[in-house]
Amino acid sequence: KLLKMFLIDFLSIFIFKIGIVAYPEFYNKLNDVSIDSRNFILYHEFAHIKYKHIYYRKFIEHSFYYLLGLYYGLSDNYNFHILWLIPIYVILNNMLKRSFEYSADAYALKQIPQINLDEYQTICDQLYTDIEKPSKFFLMNTHPSEINRLKRLKKLQQKLNE
Repeated sequence: KLLKMFLIDFLSIFIFKIGIVAYPEFYNKLNDVSIDSRNFILYHEFAHIKYKHIYYRKFIEHSFYYLLGLYYGLSDNYNFHILWLIPIYVILNNMLKRSFEYSADAYALKQIPQINLDEYQTICDQLYTDIEKPSKFFLMNTHPSEINRLKRLKKLQQKLNE
């Protein structure tokens, strides 16, 4: 158990360091927020590690492309009639990614149930504009909209406080 905790700590620090390099403006903004909001964001990211979201995503992605390549590799005729599966796969994969975001939010809220979600919303407003621009076609978004995310968080926070 101690080794597992050490590995999770090591991975989280490693990912945090990569994040600082990849998104320096994001991590600079974290200096100006409360400890609870900062910890909430970190718990959210830890939840992705804990629930192995990356492994599931990579397994599904590699399996799909492997099967598609296998089909074309073993097929004598190169009809492109099966390529209609790619947009369906992308939409379903993005839905899965959004569900991972919701579960990571729920985990973070269970760790810090007293968080001020209004403050967290202002942080999200700043961060989303800098890092991720949502698509007008919502099925192509890998993250849920701020409005939907905060509605779910507020409902869950009310349940936890009851």
